[in-house]
Amino acid sequence: MTTKTSFTRLMLSVLAVPSICAVWQMSEAAALGLPVGPTITADPQAGPAGGQTTVQGMEFAANTCGVQLALDSAGGPSLGIADVTNGAFSTVITIPENTTSGPHKIVAQGLVIGGEFCASLSGEEASTDYRVIGGPQAVERLKIEFSSNIPDKAGEFRLISRMDVQMVLPPSDELPATKGADLPSGFWYELQSADGSVKYRRIIHNPVFIVFEGPDLSKSDMVPDRVESLPEQRVFSLLIPAPDSGDEVVLFSSPLEPDSHAQPASEVGRIPLFDPIP
Repeated sequence: MTTKTSFTRLMLSVLAVPSICAVWQMSEAAALGLPVGPTITADPQAGPAGGQTTVQGMEFAANTCGVQLALDSAGGPSLGIADVTNGAFSTVITIPENTTSGPHKIVAQGLVIGGEFCASLSGEEASTDYRVIGGPQAVERLKIEFSSNIPDKAGEFRLISRMDVQMVLPPSDELPATKGADLPSGFWYELQSADGSVKYRRIIHNPVFIVFEGPDLSKSDMVPDRVESLPEQRVFSLLIPAPDSGDEVVLFSSPLEPDSHAQPASEVGRIPLFDPIP
């Protein structure tokens, strides 16, 4: 009986104090994973830089007259202002053209009447995730030196410089299917994580060989000729997404010998990216 009486008194005291009741309701909603306070959504939730998305909000306070929208943070690039009616709004925004690819946030700050205008921040804030695809992103340009005059080796690849750039990176390539366990022929490079998984791959023309195509003046028929040679040294550049600690660039090629392009490729170089450049 004592326990039941104490519980009844506790519930009456909670119901008698609105602020305590509100806190209890909010904590219960949070525990159940339900929204607490104002929320916003974006539809679609991903798109290109310069594209548009519809942002909708609800559960803003009754005195909220508008929202101020921004990218990534309250002080980020402005995405405009929308009117709020009965705690809700719906507006179309444009993602800035120079927004980098990857995850971002759309942030809405509540506005209330200040003087004659709907311009004072209320302290309410809500955000939603948005992913920019196909736009500029953090990229590294790697300058690599190939040397063929290495004893007992077909050649050696060495990183000589790295540069950070912001640009639209070509999409990652898939390798063509092959029969058996052999890799396809050609030349490509991969950005691999520390566990060996492929994060990015590009198939490119072999940057090592020097190729001459033209008429052979020693022949009377002047038929175009093609001559390949492997120089002692070549310098070329590769583009990769900004790497994480432990990532490596792995190079694959058909045999580094003239006229061997049709043969299966194998790994010919591995360049750790966390080592300092000598």
